[in-house]
Amino acid sequence: MSIEHVGLTRMERRMLRQNRHMRKMLAILYLSIAIVLISGLLWFVYPQVQDIRSSAQAWRQAVPEYQAAFAPYSEVRKQAISPVTLRPPDWRNGIPVPSNP
Repeated sequence: MSIEHVGLTRMERRMLRQNRHMRKMLAILYLSIAIVLISGLLWFVYPQVQDIRSSAQAWRQAVPEYQAAFAPYSEVRKQAISPVTLRPPDWRNGIPVPSNP
């Protein structure tokens, strides 16, 4: 028995026990409400994020300059130093600009 319980009546000890139990139940209730709200928000937002990402990917595929920029590094290297020219690529703002043959 801890110090705070010394000198308390049986009724007061029972009230403290119930109080702890109530706080625990309220914490569980608040956590479950937070989980439901966050999952509902994600359920609403995530499809819109996917739409934005897919439209950006479609736009990148439509613009040929961006194909080289978002290609894997090995693909960029193959385009950059071809055995015919052996020139490094023309880089603008961190994006390799394909040379027009």
